[in-house]
Amino acid sequence: MAVKSKPCAVCAQVLLPPPEIRDCKGTKITPVGQSLDVFKQTAQTCFICNLVWNATEQHPTAWETARFDHWKGLEYHVDDVHQEEFDTAPTEIQISVFYHSPLTGILDNVRVEMYGIDSDDDHTGEGEERACGNNILFSLRTLERSTASESTLSLAKSWYRHCSEVHKECASTQNQWLPTRLLNVGGHGSLEWKLIIPAEDLPQHVEHPPYMTLSYRWGPNSDFLLLSDTMMRFRSGQAIRDMPQTFQDLITVAHYFGIRYIWIDCLCIMQDSAKDWEREAALMAEVYSHSACNIAAVDGQSPRDGLFRDRDPEQLRHRTMPSSIGSSKLTDYYVTRMGYFQRQLDPGPLMERGWVLQEWFLAPRMLYFASRQVLWECHQPIAKCEAFRSGIPYEYTLKRSRYDLKTVQRDIDEEYGRLTAEEANTWVGLVGRYSRCDLSRPSDKLAAFAGVAKLFLRASGDTYLAGMWKSRILHELTWVVVPPQARPTCGYRAPSWSWASVDGPIDMRSPKPLHQVEYWVNLVDASVDSIGKDATVSVIGGSLMLSGNIISCRYKRAGDFEITMSADEFPTDTTPPVSVWVDTLDDELAQSGQVHILPLKRERSRKRNTARDGFDVVTETTGMLLKPVDIDAVDTKEYRRIGLITSMDEDVAMMFQSASLHGRKKQVVIV
Repeated sequence: MAVKSKPCAVCAQVLLPPPEIRDCKGTKITPVGQSLDVFKQTAQTCFICNLVWNATEQHPTAWETARFDHWKGLEYHVDDVHQEEFDTAPTEIQISVFYHSPLTGILDNVRVEMYGIDSDDDHTGEGEERACGNNILFSLRTLERSTASESTLSLAKSWYRHCSEVHKECASTQNQWLPTRLLNVGGHGSLEWKLIIPAEDLPQHVEHPPYMTLSYRWGPNSDFLLLSDTMMRFRSGQAIRDMPQTFQDLITVAHYFGIRYIWIDCLCIMQDSAKDWEREAALMAEVYSHSACNIAAVDGQSPRDGLFRDRDPEQLRHRTMPSSIGSSKLTDYYVTRMGYFQRQLDPGPLMERGWVLQEWFLAPRMLYFASRQVLWECHQPIAKCEAFRSGIPYEYTLKRSRYDLKTVQRDIDEEYGRLTAEEANTWVGLVGRYSRCDLSRPSDKLAAFAGVAKLFLRASGDTYLAGMWKSRILHELTWVVVPPQARPTCGYRAPSWSWASVDGPIDMRSPKPLHQVEYWVNLVDASVDSIGKDATVSVIGGSLMLSGNIISCRYKRAGDFEITMSADEFPTDTTPPVSVWVDTLDDELAQSGQVHILPLKRERSRKRNTARDGFDVVTETTGMLLKPVDIDAVDTKEYRRIGLITSMDEDVAMMFQSASLHGRKKQVVIV
């Protein structure tokens, strides 16, 4: 059963408007009677206030210590109201609650979704689901106190079985390929596991058996590993009870699902053989793509922490609140918050691990064991969890693009050899997400993303260049890292023009559809060097040759992230301030000096001007900051990228255009 929550006096001014203003769609409301002290009290009893209070894991502590003079009050935007007829109770209401973050002071918001409950519907029986709003199903089942319970595992198995039998989009090729090594964990009740080599130990020319994979954090001091001196011992069989708890729990799930084989990286790749690691790393895309189901230990810091968690079922019970928005009739609504699925995963340390992104993207099915509940994701657009057994409302996950990528049909043969716009957008999203993850070995930057790259490579036929794509390299050169970090000390990882050469969150800043883009450089050549044939895993060198005009400028700092420039090519003594985005902290500019800029592009777009109910043309100019490889050379052609500059000023665009078009272009090599 759901928990009924009454709106506080502040939220009631939005949810329970007076009759004359019930048509609230599109309105912005700042209720009276607000204060930080009132908010601290109502956050404990009012569910909407509680959603703002718990916007992130860090928010509650920040709110507790927030200063009263920093409180600016909440503003409610009634974004949408779905109703079939005028004055009938809306089926759905969407409200954005804006607040100034206690962490940063920056304006942020929580999106609240409300789904109307039909008063004539009396589906309140235990174990049932209730259809609300636009046929959104809310579970009425009371959950067990552990994710190891029979009911939880039974639900997870039903998701897996339904997906395997019904979803054509998720049909894996698990019967066509097996990894080099697997762990045979036997059937239900088995007490031993054994390392096997399928090519030697399994019958050939028969349907390959399904296997499960595992996403987890290694943690410090991992000592349960496949090594040269443990190979024979693992091949002869070992007791399951001696394994780390996460591995034991994985076997419990595999037994429950009726799956006999599992793959765990530390036990299926020789950890003291660089040759074996490189060979198996190149196969990672195949390992996860052919997995029957990938199990994610979301809440574990190491293999010792296990999959299963005790929990308070009360925290997962759905909440209802009354509202009369759009109707003279008071109606109860189920209330939830946009982004439910990701919030169940984000507190877990696993999602910060770099290798997990490609494991998630490549596996056809994911079963997450999080701190509060178990969640399901496959190539269907909607994810599931114990609280929303049939689908979390409006949670259309990026994983769907994995299926779209695999099945995209190109209109003409000539398109093969380059990424489509849809593929490029997916790639940009994946790079941004991956760049926010951690790697225990920073040198794995390309290797941990190689499986994803291979998938795009097969789909597009494009040329892969250390995290970049040749057909779109002029677009992708405009990446920035925010905030910049120290330059990696792990040795050479990628050319300076690739985002893979630096650490930190990457914003690719690719041109948007319908934007008018004018490039001031041309691609002459681009290549990378690798030791073996597989350049997706690692590279030892690379160069990018562009035809353009480098401007050598004198500059002065105009702020923390801005400079003004002067050069003979500019018609005025100095430019308006331009924004500077350095690639690493080591590349920070001094207060003044000399800098080399390669103008890249001018991008024009239209931005709505609400004041005059029209559109303004907005111009953004972008240039690459370069540093000569040999600073003593008189006429150098080789440079290293150290950052990017951008400006929204039309005068800067005209200056760069003049320098690019009227100057003599030369071939510039960036390494």
